[in-house]
Amino acid sequence: MVYECSLNSFIRLIERSHVRYLSWDLKVEDSCNRQCYALKVLDSKKSSALSIQREIAVLQRLKHANLVKLYEVLDDPKDSKVYLIMELVERGQLIGDVMSVKPFSDATARRYFRDVLCGLAYLHVHGVVHCDLKVSVFHS
Repeated sequence: MVYECSLNSFIRLIERSHVRYLSWDLKVEDSCNRQCYALKVLDSKKSSALSIQREIAVLQRLKHANLVKLYEVLDDPKDSKVYLIMELVERGQLIGDVMSVKPFSDATARRYFRDVLCGLAYLHVHGVVHCDLKVSVFHS
């Protein structure tokens, strides 16, 4: 599904990609530089303001190669939604690779495992515990 509306002066929504209970994701394009980003939409009617603020604060302070980057937060006072402009991971979730017919080579499995452990170690060093670890939250 493609949307042709403007979120602000430079973001054009182009594709809905993932729907969750408390949020949904879109692929967006910066109309100035044509760069694509992921847009996570949080609904403040379904999530508490504190949980949204906490998620934003954690994303703003963490910078690691194995974690998705937060670029911008858009909060429209007229709307009940908070928009997070984030790094777009093009290949998608690791679950697609895991569920493929062909097994991973040892080198590929080692690389995925190392990347996951490095990201988790970074989170733990910074006092963050990921409470929803499953293959579907990892991106290849």
